[in-house]
Amino acid sequence: MVCVSTTYDVGRSVHGSTTAQLMVSIVDHGIMTKDLSHIYSNGLTMLGVAFIGQIGGVGCTVFSSIASLNFGNDLRISPTLTLVVTVPLLVVILYGLIRLSFPLF
Repeated sequence: MVCVSTTYDVGRSVHGSTTAQLMVSIVDHGIMTKDLSHIYSNGLTMLGVAFIGQIGGVGCTVFSSIASLNFGNDLRISPTLTLVVTVPLLVVILYGLIRLSFPLF
């Protein structure tokens, strides 16, 4: 589950960088040379990339939720796993509270 969720998250990241590159291409080659066909083709490509990015965002959310629900279920069932996860988590929370109380300059 985590691998699938990470794959969808990578898809969202690619969406962000690709959209910026397409926008630069529209401005540099389409608007500067007044090439409407270039603007339309890159605009449609941007819509496709945005749609794929949305699918990646939804997929990331769905599979992350499933993975966290299964992990929570395993945590409730196994007392050993509960101890192994809870102690380091408490240490991290205490460390965060100490850092918030006494910030270092």
